[in-house]
Amino acid sequence: MKAKICESQVPSPRSPVPIKIFFIFFPKNASKTQICALIQVEVLMISRVKSFIGRRFKDYNGRLKQGHEFRTIYNFDGKGDMGIILRWKDGRLNDDGNYPAVEFEDSHVEHFHDGLLHNDARWPDGTLKPAIISVFGEPVEYYLNGEQVYA
Repeated sequence: MKAKICESQVPSPRSPVPIKIFFIFFPKNASKTQICALIQVEVLMISRVKSFIGRRFKDYNGRLKQGHEFRTIYNFDGKGDMGIILRWKDGRLNDDGNYPAVEFEDSHVEHFHDGLLHNDARWPDGTLKPAIISVFGEPVEYYLNGEQVYA
């Protein structure tokens, strides 16, 4: 017996990234004639500032951005605006000591070095710390010098 799988996306109640929904349809001669299962699989979070990667930015006076700035951006899930802190060095996103280059109000953070996703810090057990930590700490992604790695 063969099943048909259809995929759709719906807004997530706790994340700006949609949830993928898979509908599994079984043939009419199966014990269930319509949808027999609904499986939710949350999509891995990608960088929310992907267009900033590898680029240099200038301030209103034409100088390369330095320090940090607080911005308010449109929240992806449509529930109002969201605060974001961006940290700059020589016009590129860059971590500032123990602080990540990008911090969103909903706890999403991204680590950068010279404009590239990067976090070479390690946990006490020697495992690599993630460069992107999404809402509530999951999912995470690991990057070294802009290249995704799998810890």
